Amino acid sequence: MNLLERLRTEIRQLKINNPYTIARYIYIRTGELFNYDPVYIFVGEKEREILKNWHVDIENVQGFNIICYSWAYMYVDLLSAFNIPAKVIQNDMHAGVIIEIDGRNFIADLTSRNQDITRIKFGMEIKNFYQISAKEYSFCQIDQNIYTKKIKLEEVLLQMHRECQFIKSGLPLEKYNYFTFKMIERIMNFDRPNVGFVSGVTFINELLKDVFNDCNISYYKYFFDIEKRIFIKLYAFSTGERLNYFTYEQHQEALCNLHQITGEEIELYPSMYSLGNEVDMNRNAFHLAYNKR
Repeated sequence: MNLLERLRTEIRQLKINNPYTIARYIYIRTGELFNYDPVYIFVGEKEREILKNWHVDIENVQGFNIICYSWAYMYVDLLSAFNIPAKVIQNDMHAGVIIEIDGRNFIADLTSRNQDITRIKFGMEIKNFYQISAKEYSFCQIDQNIYTKKIKLEEVLLQMHRECQFIKSGLPLEKYNYFTFKMIERIMNFDRPNVGFVSGVTFINELLKDVFNDCNISYYKYFFDIEKRIFIKLYAFSTGERLNYFTYEQHQEALCNLHQITGEEIELYPSMYSLGNEVDMNRNAFHLAYNKR
């Protein structure tokens, strides 16, 4: 796909000519189109260095998996094509972009803590595109034209939170935990694009923390097969004497799914896949500290 030509066409059709609005639009569109590559999370340091140095050809995109470094290089290339000055800022663990518009500096960091690359996909407010110069800038309303699902999602989350609070009062904790995961299963299957494995896991974690914050998970594990691009997160909790299992899975580039799975199926996982752990996912929980000036 010629990403540059596609964005030029979209921006021309939207009649956008303000540099800040163009930069923000491209930021949001790359968050919609690209997924964080889970391969980077599970491979060793040698393979990770190769991925760090990979650049996306913006006129011939062959795949839509990126990491912080490849996204930063790509974003700078796209902005450069629109004559917007920007540069990659990075350290050994993370990369972001600094943009200069009308003498003001802005930070764009799509993959920081997996926040915006996840939030954009679910129609939520972005957090990591912001001004760091003291001189204020008049912000645009481009976000309102992009987040077409925001109100629907917020309504669904609010309704489910109310349902959980009502049902919790009449259920034992174990059954409430099971009900919670069935609710999350509904959310993850609600009018969504292919959000990818990393963004899906990030969103589920946020739901467990912020919406269903009293759901106790007994344990969870990661299983993966790099060559087949299979990535699985396993959640488990007890209801009395029984363990209940849910998995969030991605196979190849197919849509991810959260669904209940049997204990018998789980017993086959160690022989079928490599075992990861929670530390692996946290390797991507990095961000750069930017100083306002």
